[in-house]
Amino acid sequence: MPRRRSASRILLVSPSHRLLLFKIHYKAGALAGMSYWATPGGGLRGDESFEAAAVRELYEETGLDVQSVGCSITRKEFLWQMPDGEHVLAVENYYVVNAGAEYCSTTGWSSQERDAVCEIRWWSESELMSSTEEILPPDLPILFGQALLMAPDGSD
Repeated sequence: MPRRRSASRILLVSPSHRLLLFKIHYKAGALAGMSYWATPGGGLRGDESFEAAAVRELYEETGLDVQSVGCSITRKEFLWQMPDGEHVLAVENYYVVNAGAEYCSTTGWSSQERDAVCEIRWWSESELMSSTEEILPPDLPILFGQALLMAPDGSD
């Protein structure tokens, strides 16, 4: 049985109902040549909770400082290959956070994030649904639709 890797992912929604995604492109290692779009987020550290990891990862990867991310909207478990080649059982909780603006600071990024992330983009729901690029998780357009329904002004 592979090692369990717990992580938190954040659906960061802007006031104009757009979702922040990072384009990951691996240049070396077991995943060399692989590219996909994904939400901000990352692995839990030590005995950190999913919620605490989401708050920390959101700050590290976007510069957005929040006190809480609320409840998880979904949990996913799947087999995943890490950049070093290790196969893990990925366990990810997804959280919705409403951003005050379409802003993303990269000052808190690790060297690994700087090497892997090649583009940052805010996506509309229609752009996400019509994209032919790989977007993970595959049901992200559905999760984004759910996130929009939770947005404070999502009832228009």
